[in-house]
Amino acid sequence: MTRLLLTLQYDGTRYHGWQVQRNARTVQEVLQDAVERITGVRSGITGCSRTDAGVHALMFCCALDTGSSLREERMARALNACLPLDIAVTGCREVAPDFHPRYMAAGKRYRYQIWNAPARNPFYAGYALHRAARLDEEEMNRTASLFIGTHDFSAFCASGSGVEDHVRTVRLAQVDREACKACGKCISVCPKNLITLIPYSAKYAAACNSGDKGPITMKDCRAGCIGCGICTKNCPEGAIKVENFNATIDQSKCIGCGICADKCPKNVIVMLSGRPVCAEGTGEHEEKGED
Repeated sequence: MTRLLLTLQYDGTRYHGWQVQRNARTVQEVLQDAVERITGVRSGITGCSRTDAGVHALMFCCALDTGSSLREERMARALNACLPLDIAVTGCREVAPDFHPRYMAAGKRYRYQIWNAPARNPFYAGYALHRAARLDEEEMNRTASLFIGTHDFSAFCASGSGVEDHVRTVRLAQVDREACKACGKCISVCPKNLITLIPYSAKYAAACNSGDKGPITMKDCRAGCIGCGICTKNCPEGAIKVENFNATIDQSKCIGCGICADKCPKNVIVMLSGRPVCAEGTGEHEEKGED
């Protein structure tokens, strides 16, 4: 019998969490079904943690004990061929027989996304909470910092919970309006100078910085600036200029009216009024019990 460490990604929308349940479809059950289809044996699979109904996972580790001759890449390919599109095996390797994905986990990271904009974003449905009123991330970070350290979270447990140890250590708790830190490294390494930093307060921006001539852009890019100047002519505040076939917006003059975006024939100018806010936390603890 060989123990394999599987790394998964899954969209939890259609599942009632990770752990097998009697009357509900779960990720663990679907994975066991795939393994049985491949090997002919109903194998036990131990997860690194539990996720609730509807929760997604970017990196979930689990251990599979199998007598199959399939190893690592071949097993990963076979499983992905049998799994639904919302579950994927991103890694597979052999580990020691005494390896335990839960007891040996160094920590966990949770991410909560909020779409902070007046209008909801349909592409974030199921992946982010919509909040129309602008959030104060500075105040949220001050509050989140109170969780850092070792604390007893008994008050957060459900009544009758079988968990014995309620003490957890939180190493990181922060709210980040956007993942980009504006370090500028991408700008320095881009060979065509296509990347520029845009202030977060910007309402609109030109999503093109190539500088290629109009005919070249028309041929090679469906959304590239052709330097036609229509945006410049229609901007009531004179906030846009076109140089070297490239439109730029002076954010200090832009009032966010959106006329430039409506008039642009190549849809180069885009609205930046809403971006996801991410709240993240990492922590460590030792769990006891059985899957």
